Amino acid sequence: MLQERILKFNWRLSVVRILVNALSLGLTVLILPGLSINGEHVLLTLLMAGIIFGILNALIRPILQFILFNFLFATFGLVLVIINFILLFLLGQLTTGWFNVEGWTWLVLAAIMVGLFGVIFENLLGMTPPIVDKPNAYQPPSVSHTLSRVFAPEEDEADEATESGEQA
Repeated sequence: MLQERILKFNWRLSVVRILVNALSLGLTVLILPGLSINGEHVLLTLLMAGIIFGILNALIRPILQFILFNFLFATFGLVLVIINFILLFLLGQLTTGWFNVEGWTWLVLAAIMVGLFGVIFENLLGMTPPIVDKPNAYQPPSVSHTLSRVFAPEEDEADEATESGEQA
């Protein structure tokens, strides 16, 4: 029987995505000298810019990915840098005075770095969806299970001895 997947709004995932966006944007601003965040409270300003960047990612990124879908495969994902470039440009236009970029080259470098940091933090926090989404589907053995089998082969040999004794 086919089981339909019920889509629900996951507010925890949204909060984590906003924090990932703010963190990747903040690290990019710290590393690149051509970017700056201005405000009395830098962390609060960064969080607000992260919220706006998260909203832009949620609303505009899927539209741009749909439009540029053919080029996504042809360029091996380099279109994602262009999408990040557009989103950061829009962020700079929407938050004039908060998020400043000194030139186009800094914006291109920021698009690359925000994309890399976003992928790293999303994978570290486990935000990428699983490939197999069925409840009774095959699950590969975990690392701890594999290591326990490597470092404790005596149990396997004992199991094999009892199985061969039962078969004889």
